[in-house]
Amino acid sequence: MPRVRLRHLVVVAAWAAIACSAACANSLPEQDRRILEATPAAKLSSDDLWKDYQQNAADADRRYWGRAVEISGKVAGLVKDKRQLLFGDENARVRASLLDDQADAILGEAAEGQRFRLKCFCGGVERGGTSDKPTQTVMLKSCVKP
Repeated sequence: MPRVRLRHLVVVAAWAAIACSAACANSLPEQDRRILEATPAAKLSSDDLWKDYQQNAADADRRYWGRAVEISGKVAGLVKDKRQLLFGDENARVRASLLDDQADAILGEAAEGQRFRLKCFCGGVERGGTSDKPTQTVMLKSCVKP
């Protein structure tokens, strides 16, 4: 049986740690109660947040990703079974996933067409749709009323 050198094990362990940290670095928890105490890094409209991601997603990620943001905008839709509020339209959309223990109260208070404010962690942009009609949605997580 060949003898494994310690140096080889260290190299393999280092590569595994790098791969894990890279995979974990691009996701936020769906439910993060730290939002209740977080101070927003930015306060802006949902339209401005979406425009920032459209103009330069990498720059917007540097400014907003993983940070608390306070957004306001006109509610475009309620997705009660997923506990989400939508802002914008089918071309310019911001999807706000609500913190579970506050979702029912927020969904009960919000209405389509109404201006609404939320404090959330920014999860960056998610691309979807089809090749002939691509969509981009800015994802917000752990949203609560400020």
